[in-house]
Amino acid sequence: LVLLAGCALSLTLMPVGIGGLVSHQLRWLWPVGAVVLVVVLTSVADALKPFMSRRVGDAVVLTAGLIVAAVTLPTYVSPHGPTTGRDSLVTARKLDDQIDVLEDRGTVLIDVSTLLFAEPYSGYLFSELARRDIPFVFEDESMIRQFGEGRRNRGDATSRIWLRQGAAAIEGEAGRPDVQRIALARALDTAETGELEGLEQALRADASENGLRLNDEGQRAAGEGRLPASALDPDPDQHPFESIGDLNLAVREGWLDLTPDQATRYQRLVALRTRQAFDTVAIFAAPIDVRPSE
Repeated sequence: LVLLAGCALSLTLMPVGIGGLVSHQLRWLWPVGAVVLVVVLTSVADALKPFMSRRVGDAVVLTAGLIVAAVTLPTYVSPHGPTTGRDSLVTARKLDDQIDVLEDRGTVLIDVSTLLFAEPYSGYLFSELARRDIPFVFEDESMIRQFGEGRRNRGDATSRIWLRQGAAAIEGEAGRPDVQRIALARALDTAETGELEGLEQALRADASENGLRLNDEGQRAAGEGRLPASALDPDPDQHPFESIGDLNLAVREGWLDLTPDQATRYQRLVALRTRQAFDTVAIFAAPIDVRPSE
């Protein structure tokens, strides 16, 4: 009871992140659950002794334990936490197939200053470099704390590499002859790129002809500050909701006044935009004294 009370108190005090209480933050409950289950089953076994043989009682308790264990198995993949980037494996494998050029460059310094928050690709890159026995180091203190002092750059790195996502993967570092893009994985194929361009044109036509209007819920969200001001007062050279973030938010939350056909098209547009922005990835390499552009 003390253990359960302590768990309840800890859960009550645990801060809730942007993804809510996600499963990987609650794994400490698993051993607690195992202890509680053993206590309960042992008590049940003791209570059954006067009514049945030990063998039958043990079978009943074991069966009950297996049923409880089966019922508690997860039935879906959590969209938050370490499993968030599971769909990025396809893109990561495309990058892995292109980094052979690093095998003869000696020790490489990984510059993490270009990484987006919670991106999944750097982990894949670290793993692939280690698998290929390509030595890599860091100069970022947070990465050194994670990987250990053995990964600190002590002057032995001869090349610097970094990741870029979205438009920066395609256009970034343009015009810099000392920077080489050694790997590129495009999120969209030719057909999807054409589809995205068509949806963008349709969105612009809708915006210029009828405007993109907020529904009642969208108006409430705007009034409460949940919808960015940039969505309500866009740049005159852009159509409303030009920002991918603003459009994603408005479409996902159902804040736009749309026909069913428009809602379907906009949801597809947001899906393609998101993939293009986050799953188009490139690896750049340069001499050790050359840094990524701002």
